[in-house]
Amino acid sequence: MKRKILVVDDEPEILALLGEYLTKKGFQVTKCSGGEEALATVKSGRTFDIILLDGRMPGIDGIAVLEEFENMKFNIPVIFLTGDIDWEAKHCDVKVDSFINKPVDLHKLLDKINKILKVR
Repeated sequence: MKRKILVVDDEPEILALLGEYLTKKGFQVTKCSGGEEALATVKSGRTFDIILLDGRMPGIDGIAVLEEFENMKFNIPVIFLTGDIDWEAKHCDVKVDSFINKPVDLHKLLDKINKILKVR
């Protein structure tokens, strides 16, 4: 059975790149173009093995999505995608399983996904 990944990013090029790459690597990928859509998707009852979440998005940003997941007692691993190299230091109070800087190194991302999924 294919592992399910939710990819959330407001940049269509990144959604397309990650979606295509992860699909080729054997994952079932669902793409959302923003925080509102991601929350609606999760609240609809769909299940995922891992979430890739962009930090900066218009409307509901990645931090707000994470806070809502916490309020929902939503316990799915999250890899935070960010262009801010100091993100971890600035947001040490926010729980994520890992983070990766943009531009995304696809091989490093796949390694992080596989390591997280092996633990679960």
